[in-house]
Amino acid sequence: MDTGNVTLKWNSGHKGIEGNELADSLAKAGAEFGPYDPNSKPTAAGLKAHARSELKASAEEW
Repeated sequence: MDTGNVTLKWNSGHKGIEGNELADSLAKAGAEFGPYDPNSKPTAAGLKAHARSELKASAEEW
């Protein structure tokens, strides 16, 4: 069996990568509106974002 080489490159984040900053901001803006279908179930990512937002708001009020 012939094995190939795989190269992995770690990128610590989206900062400074063309297009990723815009994609990130659009994704965050879209997440604020929630799902379009009122019968759809929330995603784990959506719940996490909501919890983070609520925690931040509570900390700022405290």
